[in-house]
Amino acid sequence: MLAKQVKLAPEIWCLRNPSQEAEQTVNGIRVRRFANAFSLYINLWKEDIALIHAWLRPHFPSLLAGLTPKKKVFTTLTYELGSNAFAKAVSLFLIKRFDAVISITPYEKEIYEKEGINSELIPLAIDYAFFSKAKKTSKAMKKYGLRESAFRIVAVANFRAFKNLDVMVEAFDRFNKDWEDAQFIVVGQDMLQNKGYREQKKTSTTVQDIIAQNRNILWLGHRSPQEIRDILDCSQAYVSSSSVEAQGLTNYEAAASGLPLCLSDIGSFTTIFGADALYHPAGDAQKLAENFKKYAEDEKLRDRNGKAVQKKMKAYDFSVLGTKLINLYRKVLRHA
Repeated sequence: MLAKQVKLAPEIWCLRNPSQEAEQTVNGIRVRRFANAFSLYINLWKEDIALIHAWLRPHFPSLLAGLTPKKKVFTTLTYELGSNAFAKAVSLFLIKRFDAVISITPYEKEIYEKEGINSELIPLAIDYAFFSKAKKTSKAMKKYGLRESAFRIVAVANFRAFKNLDVMVEAFDRFNKDWEDAQFIVVGQDMLQNKGYREQKKTSTTVQDIIAQNRNILWLGHRSPQEIRDILDCSQAYVSSSSVEAQGLTNYEAAASGLPLCLSDIGSFTTIFGADALYHPAGDAQKLAENFKKYAEDEKLRDRNGKAVQKKMKAYDFSVLGTKLINLYRKVLRHA
């Protein structure tokens, strides 16, 4: 949609699963799916393309787009530079071939700048108006089995190994022993047995296995944006304990709804929320339990942190960040 505003005819190119069509139109945008990375890359060279915007590092065709003679923009989507010295060197070499590089957090930007790569800071955007709008929660409380008297904590994610759901559950168990009237609401898909993710190839754990030990934990599975917004509004604190995270959109959406945040102390979180959230080391259930208790005992702290992070999220709305991206496209195209 943004590409159309700079008079481009946008297409989305990606790899194809056997069950997918090679080409179709989705929301008015032409989507082309290639059988393998080689054919995608060859077509990047052959076809008349005004601008390439490559995503999804470390997907190799995305990096290889840096070698094409086209005008090209790259969104890094990670602050991990490579699994070894050779991979890091190759990645940095290819990234430096792009006309513009986009980082999505200040932490990521700092890391690339140390490697001699200047980047534009343009985070992934949220719909601030949607998540910040005041809602009535009485129907949602009843729908999801939430107790009015309970201190309600929510986590929203596609639960992969690095999300550390086990740490969050252990922390809630410890907190729940001191604060008996509490509920932990777990929202999102169970991805723990998806073998496509390298960090969890050997796991046989499921979300249900992890939460089974505590009746005050509710797993609601995948939910629509409207339902997630309602669940956030029914909650009193939000938690994320990821050990690595490029940005963390669900954190931003929870912040936009005005929830106080309990976050792991990784750079992509601390450089955004600063002193306006409570932090814990990603694997430290005891520290996280203490942060749950701090919020439960201190309504003024919840109110202060919730309002502070909500105010920050205005700058992450699609209308603001979309304008920045359009301006970057125009800047790159002017130098064609």
